[in-house]
Amino acid sequence: MLDRNFVDVEVKVLLGDATELVSKLEELFVLVNSVSRTSPSLEVWNAVLPKWFIEACAPEATQDQLEEEMSLKRSMIFEEWVNMMNLKPWSVSSWVYWFEPARRNWFWNKGKEITPKNISLNIFTIDYPLTTDSLRWAVKAAGGEVKSIDC
Repeated sequence: MLDRNFVDVEVKVLLGDATELVSKLEELFVLVNSVSRTSPSLEVWNAVLPKWFIEACAPEATQDQLEEEMSLKRSMIFEEWVNMMNLKPWSVSSWVYWFEPARRNWFWNKGKEITPKNISLNIFTIDYPLTTDSLRWAVKAAGGEVKSIDC
């Protein structure tokens, strides 16, 4: 019988190799598991997150840019908005928002190479529905693409 609290995530490697991708994600999420307990400021996150992750993230939006995005959002069908936003890089603040204790519902458990171009991640869940957009962005920033999530 499967443990509902553990979820497998299948990932395709787009850049580099499987070992490198697992290593990057493990580095990132072990750090997040440790640091997020203290609800650090954005400045602290920017100081402790791996350089490769910070460089993959978008710059923080200005107030004018945020207002423009909200105006655009109101003019679109929700699914179109979500699809458009999923194509864009996340800012660090947008990403770490999902690791605040009240919002977080999954934790890194482990990752392993399946083939040179495929890895499997295992996450521990504490609540459903499972919100995985932050995981998807981290995988993309590290050079991969989530193919499936086995909930």
